[in-house]
Amino acid sequence: METIEIGVRNDIATCLKYKPKKRPTFILMHDSSNPTVRKAIAESPWAEHPHVHGVGLDFIPGVLFDRGDLRGQIWGGLAAAVMLPEKRSGELSLEAPFE
Repeated sequence: METIEIGVRNDIATCLKYKPKKRPTFILMHDSSNPTVRKAIAESPWAEHPHVHGVGLDFIPGVLFDRGDLRGQIWGGLAAAVMLPEKRSGELSLEAPFE
């Protein structure tokens, strides 16, 4: 597993320890269009946490670079997750419209 992927998974695991008290909590994750980062976000255990109500990998899509040093790489984008004080009923869907 790549260092970036481990870092993303660890950051998400830390966020998932939190339980919202009275208001929604929004988690924004940068570089969600990069394949390594995207994989780590998508494979994190969101559904195991009952206060997670939605995860979207393409809240803001990223870009494919044509610049010399980044040519062919995909970076940027924001993924978003929402946690609510009340527990989720039903399955969690992970939205990825630009998949």
